Amino acid sequence: MGYSKKCRDWTTRWSLAEQRCVKCDPNDLKPGREFSPNCGYTDDGGRREAVTRPCPAGTFNTDALERCRPCSSCPGPPARPCNPTTDALCCAQSLNCLGDSNSTTTTKGPTFTNPMTTTTPLSTTTPLSTGNAVWILLLAVVTVSSMFFVLLSCFMQRRKRRRRLTCRYTGGSKTSKNSKVMSPMNEELPLPNQPDGKDLFDILSPQVQAAPLQTVLDNLDVLEELIILLDPEGQGMKNTRHLASRCSFPHTWINYTYSRKDSKSPLKMVLEGITSKHPDWTVEHLAKLLKEMGRNDAVVVLNKLALNENVV
Repeated sequence: MGYSKKCRDWTTRWSLAEQRCVKCDPNDLKPGREFSPNCGYTDDGGRREAVTRPCPAGTFNTDALERCRPCSSCPGPPARPCNPTTDALCCAQSLNCLGDSNSTTTTKGPTFTNPMTTTTPLSTTTPLSTGNAVWILLLAVVTVSSMFFVLLSCFMQRRKRRRRLTCRYTGGSKTSKNSKVMSPMNEELPLPNQPDGKDLFDILSPQVQAAPLQTVLDNLDVLEELIILLDPEGQGMKNTRHLASRCSFPHTWINYTYSRKDSKSPLKMVLEGITSKHPDWTVEHLAKLLKEMGRNDAVVVLNKLALNENVV
């Protein structure tokens, strides 16, 4: 029985200000409760009870509706009993349920079927199975291993390429202190810094000494031998870096030439820079710098320019 004679709808109350029935404030309604009759007010504005009240026994209100709904009736013991905020969950007749004396308990727990949903485990969370975890770990290991082998392969190829360049001059063998180094023409050359008792400039003919420095760039065979001798670093001998420094090239520019080593020889870039900066330089200028650096082996290579018909 409601508290108002003018408003027959229990979810409304009589408003003295508006002189009509108005809806109860929905903001006052929470799950597990419903509106009191006529929002708890009488027609004269008196208040009999709160705007909302708990759901009566056997009813529930999940979505904060105006009135509580009756709980579902299960043919057997429910998997989950009805409470003020949740409806009862009934067991499927073909499945075992907790509380059923004829059911068989399994290690994973019983599974129930809700008429409105598909069959789901009783637990709301599904842990990752051991098999899936093993596969994910295996995939990660394979991925990391593949990346490692690709990087290792690139490193080995680059190392082999450098070794081939070195072997073209040294024959791929280590030299002892008193051994001879074989050139591509099978000539015996003195080891660096080990002159044979005479000035290496005596070996250079006057024509070679007077030839323009551009002659070295034009003779690819001689240039390649000089590159193999002077470009490598970390061999305890002065190299292209020292030659560039003696020619007053900036340190930053020298680093730039070596950063492009895979595509162009630093020595070639230095010689091109020298010929551009000093177009009047001759092979003699380069030979003197190499001798001051202790690279007599490179001076000997310059003598092969005499075999070039273009040297006059």
